[in-house]
Amino acid sequence: MKATFAPGEHRNGKNLGVFKEMVGSDVVIALKNKMIIEAVTARYYMGRSRTASTVHATLWVHGAADRSGSGEADGYGYHKQSAALANAIRAAGIRLDKNIHGAGDSAIREALLAVARAAGYRGQMYVVHT
Repeated sequence: MKATFAPGEHRNGKNLGVFKEMVGSDVVIALKNKMIIEAVTARYYMGRSRTASTVHATLWVHGAADRSGSGEADGYGYHKQSAALANAIRAAGIRLDKNIHGAGDSAIREALLAVARAAGYRGQMYVVHT
């Protein structure tokens, strides 16, 4: 998978931790100059209500290509975390050559690694899921 960055500044990320419950995260860890760097962070949130069904995602790209975006997905019958992340990636001004909307956890990992490569990170990279 390949990611490309649109020109301009894209800082549309929101810290939803005050309003929503964080239900998971994915972090791309890269090795740069013998140091461990947090290259890309994706966080997933849901409302605190028992009947909440909307998944919110925030994406943070760290380093020289600093940018962020937020997205959401609701409904039933598909992988909402990957759909919400696809919307957050788009909001951050990043294009993917493959559609990850509803495609699952492996698509999330592949997309986040592509975003890290587009941001200039090279070498060993790992996606840590919590």
